[in-house]
Amino acid sequence: MRGERFGRLALVGGEGYVRLLKLAAVLSAVVHSMAAAGGLPPYWQSATVLSQNLTSSSSSLVLREHRKMTYPSWLWNRVTVQTSSQVLDWCEVGTKPLALPVNGFIQFYRDGDLYVVLDRKGRKHKFAVVGSRNILTP
Repeated sequence: MRGERFGRLALVGGEGYVRLLKLAAVLSAVVHSMAAAGGLPPYWQSATVLSQNLTSSSSSLVLREHRKMTYPSWLWNRVTVQTSSQVLDWCEVGTKPLALPVNGFIQFYRDGDLYVVLDRKGRKHKFAVVGSRNILTP
């Protein structure tokens, strides 16, 4: 009897094999859902800041309920950084731009199409890529 049972497990796979397949499917689903939900930590990269240019636009006036309301002016933060393989031109638009150390090192990670840099208080500053070029190595 014992030999038949062993033979059946070896040929068909048996209950242990089915349980193993179910466990593998559940683990795969958990890992993929964590990656999709952002449960995995970001991949941090480092770069050297080559230049930074801050420009502002004029304040916008909006007429609302017979009152003129002034909104803060938008600041355009244009940054050029160099990684180990390329030079990237970034742009951040907002009212509180991030001042970066020129010729200093920064750490960032990629979030979809944006690059994220954290300031000292832990706030995220999201930069869009407006240009890139590869570094030629001799």
